[in-house]
Amino acid sequence: MEPSGPVPLLSGMRNIDLRTDRGSQCNEHECAMSLNLLPGAVPEHVALVHPDGIALRRARTADAEALARAVRESRDHLLPWMPWAANDDSCDPTFQATRLRDGEASWRRGDEFNYLIVDSAAQRVLGACGLMTRRGPRTLEIGYWSHVASAGRGHARTAAAALTAIARRVPGVDEVFIICDAANKRSAAIPHALGYVLRGIAPRLITAPGEAGQEMTWVMAGGG
Repeated sequence: MEPSGPVPLLSGMRNIDLRTDRGSQCNEHECAMSLNLLPGAVPEHVALVHPDGIALRRARTADAEALARAVRESRDHLLPWMPWAANDDSCDPTFQATRLRDGEASWRRGDEFNYLIVDSAAQRVLGACGLMTRRGPRTLEIGYWSHVASAGRGHARTAAAALTAIARRVPGVDEVFIICDAANKRSAAIPHALGYVLRGIAPRLITAPGEAGQEMTWVMAGGG
């Protein structure tokens, strides 16, 4: 994510490349059921207010080639923070197609909602983000990563802001989370800028070379 800890295929299932890199905290299906989180509860396309003309759209199996290309182009940028970036398969369209197919099944179940950040005009993949139910009942977690060409342009922040607004409108959501390593300053700056509260910092296993092994838990109240 500007590398956070996927997007999301958005950090349980460890569906690589669209998710964050954290381990599962609950059974996603049970957590989704606790919210009555049906596929229609979140939009498939979100136009974003940003001068670069970017948007979020639901990640589909047909996006495998474009997603693999984005990961390949950004691999050095992602390696310090994303454990999955060290896997050569993450740059392979066939591998990504399998992950995207799994992600579509998760969307239908209401477990996870994975998006691509795209250039609205060219439909170039500029990153990925998503909503996950893995943190426990009545919660949603946001994960994100951005293409190296998006670094410093605010694409991940704009995407995270949009997902925060969506998550807070989902009935039954009491808390929205963003999780990242303390050493990932650019990622941590996003929840801070959006008004999330830092609930705590706890030791965690280092899974990528840039990490400090200190997990930051950022929280915002949901709509309930």
